[in-house]
Amino acid sequence: MGGLRGLNDKPMKKRTGLALSGGGFRAAAFHLGTLRQLHQMGILSHIDVISSVSGGSITAAAYALNTKPFDDFERDMKKSLQKSMLTACYLLLGTALAILLTLPFVLAAWGWYWLFIYIPLILLLMRFQFNLLPFSRIIEQRYRSVFFGNKTLADLPEKPLLVINATNVETGRPFSFSRDKMTDSTYEFPPKGIAPVLFRHQRFPVSRAVMASSCVPFAFNPVKIGRRHYHKPHDARRIDPILIDGGVYDNQGIHKLTHFGSLYACDTVLVSDAGTGFKPLTRMNNTVMLLMQTSNLFMNRIKNIQYVNNVVLNKYLGKKSIAYFSLSNEPENAINYFVDFAKSGKLMPSLLAHHQLTPDMVITMSKQALAGHMKQQIGYDAMTERFPNASRRTVARSVGTNLTALTTTQINNLMSLTQVLTEIHVHLFCPELCNVVKTETAQ
Repeated sequence: MGGLRGLNDKPMKKRTGLALSGGGFRAAAFHLGTLRQLHQMGILSHIDVISSVSGGSITAAAYALNTKPFDDFERDMKKSLQKSMLTACYLLLGTALAILLTLPFVLAAWGWYWLFIYIPLILLLMRFQFNLLPFSRIIEQRYRSVFFGNKTLADLPEKPLLVINATNVETGRPFSFSRDKMTDSTYEFPPKGIAPVLFRHQRFPVSRAVMASSCVPFAFNPVKIGRRHYHKPHDARRIDPILIDGGVYDNQGIHKLTHFGSLYACDTVLVSDAGTGFKPLTRMNNTVMLLMQTSNLFMNRIKNIQYVNNVVLNKYLGKKSIAYFSLSNEPENAINYFVDFAKSGKLMPSLLAHHQLTPDMVITMSKQALAGHMKQQIGYDAMTERFPNASRRTVARSVGTNLTALTTTQINNLMSLTQVLTEIHVHLFCPELCNVVKTETAQ
């Protein structure tokens, strides 16, 4: 890390990053619980970088722009998550379908030969679908009215530094938005002899950046970069960024925080994953369902690869302090998960030392003894009193990943589960963060 440079070309100090995954409003509520728990633990103020994707970008951007006390921010977010982003889209889609279904009968009433124009009309609709059904523009406006107002990237704070991630279909690379720049590395660092393409990010709307990050393929139309946001307007003829959901490339938001050489790279990384794992789909009755399930399969595969590289092989590759917790996790399994990693030699010696352990001790201790030691180290028994029951977990995991309104019960159940997952995994895998807070409190 010592050789890397920050956004202002200064040597980077050790930084703590928080990755917020995608998953629609389910992710937004799940991550709100993560923020609440980190706030209660005194860690949230120590987060230097937040990397977000899709639904995670909603909560991340709202938090970054917030100037109120945390309790007020949480209350406002809960109210906002109880408002649907899709009502106008449903109305537009319903109107379009009604016209398509009734038009043949209207044309037939005029004369059967009028039916010959029906097929060309369908083809025109397919050709100009994004113009006639501008779902992304509608949702962007809804984001603006409910969450972000007219804020632009320039309004984002220096700390935490927020990077909102989308996927650029044109290049196959991530396209990121932050207060310092918006870019795709393909454009910023082209082959020798080719001029880079830079963007004027300062006035780019936060609502549009979040829309790009949450632009689900097959459901919403891709987001484009307007000509006025190019540093050199004529560059708009050289490239054509086509931005869709950041989860297509990295649905956990972890890439920017762990990729070597990234301007957003951190030494300590917390990953809040609102995913519930790949769900088998036994019936696929149309092409859209098949395409979406195929996309889910790809994203799950990418997630597994990232998990192996960033967590399982962290001791040998990244050598970071990293805590990864998911909505699919059971908090009761966290201790055994830690023990298995320790026994298989996958944990850094520095992490073991934080827990008063050495590699030799891990080898000689039984799994049961090691589990008992860890429970005592992190105060596990007190944590179990806050574990939500099975029915609350079921409600949390049954929440969909769309942008329709959530109920208070759904929000609270998601938050209660992520709070205990955050607490136990931070204590287990990033204990140095807890020690920093203890030191500050003692002073």
